[in-house]
Amino acid sequence: MLFSIWLTNNCNLKCSYCYIGEKNGEEMKDETKEKIVDFISLKSEIEKRKKSERKHINIVYFGGEPLLRFDLITFFTKEIKKKIKGIPIFFHMTTNGTLLTKEIINYFKENQLPVTLSVDGIPEVHDYYRKFKNGKGSWATIEKRVGTLLKELPDSYARLTFTSQTVPYLRKSVRFLVDLGFKNIKPIPDFFDPQWTEENFKILEEQSFQILEDYLNKYNNKGIEITFLKHKYEIKNYGICDGGVNQFYILPNGDIYPCNYVAKRKKFCLGNVSEPMNLKTPLYLNAEPVRELCQGCVYFNFCESKRCTYLNYAMTGKMDKPNGFFCAYEKLIFKIANVLKRRESDEYTFK
Repeated sequence: MLFSIWLTNNCNLKCSYCYIGEKNGEEMKDETKEKIVDFISLKSEIEKRKKSERKHINIVYFGGEPLLRFDLITFFTKEIKKKIKGIPIFFHMTTNGTLLTKEIINYFKENQLPVTLSVDGIPEVHDYYRKFKNGKGSWATIEKRVGTLLKELPDSYARLTFTSQTVPYLRKSVRFLVDLGFKNIKPIPDFFDPQWTEENFKILEEQSFQILEDYLNKYNNKGIEITFLKHKYEIKNYGICDGGVNQFYILPNGDIYPCNYVAKRKKFCLGNVSEPMNLKTPLYLNAEPVRELCQGCVYFNFCESKRCTYLNYAMTGKMDKPNGFFCAYEKLIFKIANVLKRRESDEYTFK
């Protein structure tokens, strides 16, 4: 069961590709944070009663920039550990890194709280989008903190968002992050970028297979993982989204949504932590998608679009319709995974 807690809507950066939308000054009240703990505790009892051996609780700190409210991170971590017993609890946080200090990093280490750092590759690419509100790039600020983070938390992730404009530097950016010391790198395209074309998608394909070559020739034996290479390595038949059933996204005012991608869109609000017994049924449970555009697609049952209906909605305004780039990208990572499997099989066969 997953709980993503939006600690704040505010952020000290102004990234031009951010899908969260307009930030405002709304901050979490003391009574709301207490009720969030109660809500998570209530839902954890349901999780504990499941017959599955994989039952657990995931807590993700989200924003805005979560470290603007480090006080809430310490509060929730302490109170959730104290209140929920008899089930594994895993914490995680994604940050832009600008507010990291040695003390904060030590806290994360002591509390086994993994960190994903949003860093978009080589400095000039990172600074192209990830700027402070005064227009200054943020790389120089986080550069001072990366070494300490990786020394104390060597398994930290680097989340590398790339767009149609920065995709020519994707391989170079992955290499840069590896050289910095990251062992876990998550390249993620900006699905909302309207400027994806056949031309820059071809560049993405070329860059992706160059990264695959680097992985096979340099990284594989060093314990380095580049997530999108193996995203479709294990073929999974996706079911329906379980947002609002096993996943809950909680805003600073206590409103609950089934997914980050539709948070703040009032028609998707399920209720509030102040009334945990009055949550609405998620919209997708009442709607059978038509999927006209997906008819005959051999990838459909294994495609994120089948499950990620809210992402579809955020991209196109329809829960059963992905955008063209998303569809092409899914097929690309299937192709990458198949090549990786064949290459690894050949290597094993001819040893």
